[in-house]
Amino acid sequence: TYLSPREKAVTPTWLTSPGIAYDRAGPRGDLPVVLLHAGIADRRMWDPLWSALAVERDVVRLDLRGYGESTTPPRGMLSPVDDVLDTLAEVGIDRSHLVGASFGAAADAFRAVDQGKPGLMHAVLNYDRSAAGDL
Repeated sequence: TYLSPREKAVTPTWLTSPGIAYDRAGPRGDLPVVLLHAGIADRRMWDPLWSALAVERDVVRLDLRGYGESTTPPRGMLSPVDDVLDTLAEVGIDRSHLVGASFGAAADAFRAVDQGKPGLMHAVLNYDRSAAGDL
């Protein structure tokens, strides 16, 4: 039976204690690249880049709460920023390159993450296809 990409199950490589699904691959050593998905997707949106990035970089992608396999309700108020900070802390990342796609999560989350943990972001890329067209 054919299943569209949306219908295929996503198997988490890891699940944090608060219930955030994430994948991590690639050699450790350099600053990791952390990928945040768009609001209409989950971490699988990075599939076309994942293998190539993981060859040379330590790379992490996660499902923000309520997306993909991050289905555990929050302990308190929903906070994507806290989920990102908690995930990075749990996997031992204290500085990274942060890449986000659309979702407003990118710009707002980056700003809030930097306020919550200054120095966490070495570089930031916010990609919004509607504004940038095809890159």
